[in-house]
Amino acid sequence: MRDGDSSAGRLTGEVLQLARFSTVGLAATGVHAGMLVLLVQLLGKDPLAANAGAFACAFCVSFFGHHAWTFVSRLSRRRAVWRFLLVQGTAFAVNNVLLVSLLRMHALPNLAAALVSLLVMPLATYLMSRAWTFRPWACQRAGLLVASLRHGAPPGAAPAGNR
Repeated sequence: MRDGDSSAGRLTGEVLQLARFSTVGLAATGVHAGMLVLLVQLLGKDPLAANAGAFACAFCVSFFGHHAWTFVSRLSRRRAVWRFLLVQGTAFAVNNVLLVSLLRMHALPNLAAALVSLLVMPLATYLMSRAWTFRPWACQRAGLLVASLRHGAPPGAAPAGNR
């Protein structure tokens, strides 16, 4: 196989993974948006409380879709869910800071502010999920790098005690 073929294959794999991520993300966003409409518009709930409930529903769709389909992770669900929770928790915090800002500025109606705020983190979530959340070796690899640097070995080399 030529190097160009290998590069093209990797690029195709990346594009397909991004397409799967987008599909799962759109499904989760649809669930999030649908729950917001139901809770805010139809049931008259507070936008922040409604956003929390809608986020929880979207979280489940997103986690199971990404674990099983987008990243086809070999990491146990138990371990992956904690990592995904950390990544999504960060996204949720940013989402709510934006929502509170929009609500306080009275820049948009409540529902519009909630819908705008839920679109802020897809790229960062993809990158974090791809690099860490669903990778079984991500923490081990980071630990080896830190250990290598502590012992003066070049990055990628085993620490002195492990050679």
